[in-house]
Amino acid sequence: LAGIRAEANRKVADNRLRQLEVANAETQRALKDAESQRTQAESQSSLAASRLREVEEMSFSLLNETYQELQELPGATAARARLIEKTLTRLQRLKSGGAGNRDLDLLIADSHGRLAAELGGTNENLGNPTAALTHLQTQVRTLNALRQITPTDIAVTRLWADARATLWAAEKRLNRVPNPKSLLDLEPVWASLLARAPRDIAVLRSAGSFYFRCATGVAPEPAKQTAYLQKARELWSAEEAISGGGENNWRNLALAYKYLAGTTARNKPSPLQLEYAEKARAYDQKRLDRNPANAQARMDLTFDITSIADYQAQHAKNYSEGSRLYREALRLRQTLHELEPANSWYRRSLIYPARYAAYAVWSAGDFAALLRDTAILRQAIDRASSSATPSDRASLEFFDGELAHHDKRPAEACAAWARAHKHSADLPELRARLANCPTVSSSPSSPSPQSSSSAPSSPSNPAPSLPTPPPARRKT
Repeated sequence: LAGIRAEANRKVADNRLRQLEVANAETQRALKDAESQRTQAESQSSLAASRLREVEEMSFSLLNETYQELQELPGATAARARLIEKTLTRLQRLKSGGAGNRDLDLLIADSHGRLAAELGGTNENLGNPTAALTHLQTQVRTLNALRQITPTDIAVTRLWADARATLWAAEKRLNRVPNPKSLLDLEPVWASLLARAPRDIAVLRSAGSFYFRCATGVAPEPAKQTAYLQKARELWSAEEAISGGGENNWRNLALAYKYLAGTTARNKPSPLQLEYAEKARAYDQKRLDRNPANAQARMDLTFDITSIADYQAQHAKNYSEGSRLYREALRLRQTLHELEPANSWYRRSLIYPARYAAYAVWSAGDFAALLRDTAILRQAIDRASSSATPSDRASLEFFDGELAHHDKRPAEACAAWARAHKHSADLPELRARLANCPTVSSSPSSPSPQSSSSAPSSPSNPAPSLPTPPPARRKT
């Protein structure tokens, strides 16, 4: 009986042992399967992360290297916009698929800002400022969310503050009258960034842009405007000292000197205006020497040339030199317009040098040259169409009247001067001209009409009041 019981216990033990062995084998298989799945998951995760990095790197390359190359080519505005649109679509697809991190969000925000600049930024480019504003608003919302997560991140804070200032400027261009306080409230943010990263090139560049916007957007007092411009110039000069300069840096420095020249001209014309304009020209010429195909640099150079021409013709009274410089700027702009006729900025920019070239030769009493330059001005105004201002059209009619008066065609002269007065009453010379017309007067209180056959104006007569506009604003 004891033997039978021992045999039974042994069989039970053997059976239990076999069960344990089977269970252990199943456990080992499960562990092996789990390890295999974990390894596969890690591999897939690593592959996904690697692919995300590849897309980010490719997008960064497209938004910087390729975009920069296209930015310097004439006629490439639409191509730049398409490049950014496709890159942005790819990035947003990644984001909606569950991928996401700080770098991806920064790329998406940067893409919205760049696309806004191409659609209708400072220079208007493709002429759609409303669409540009939508992209800027999206950029600010993206950065607001990112800043909530990483409030101390210098790169995020820099791009956020820059986007806020850019959006403010875009609303101002669309006559939405944004509150100046919303821009000036960013000044402590930039002061903090400069204190934390005084040698960070991106911070120096963006901070300079902020102070530049303050100068051109919210500082009506000449002294305050000059102080902001000098601050921007100092920051960009510090960037140049660290980095050695380059396309963006030299463009910004040239822009600062352009506006300093313009501010000096409006406050109290002096040789300092010419000094600033020459410095701006030197920086833009460096950009053009570095890349002769750089359309932006070529256009910027024309602003330097017209600024120098303004000083020569309107202040130094060197009319021949002023006329030569205005025509030089006009030739450069005509070339750019022919390469990219859809660019509304290029098209409208033809008027200024054409108008003031005519003013210079009229001031010099050169009516043969005035006949030539008036025809050029007429063509520029026709090309600009609705972009031409009433003052532009008044100047054209005034010059037509001067030519008719010189040729002793008094009726035609008076008719042209009357049309000029309808466009704009801001030309003081018109009052004297219309006072000499037998049937037209500039106002009820005008003196009694005199003979319309009086001698044509001499070069010593006062020049027509053609107020010098500030330099055209551009993206920095």
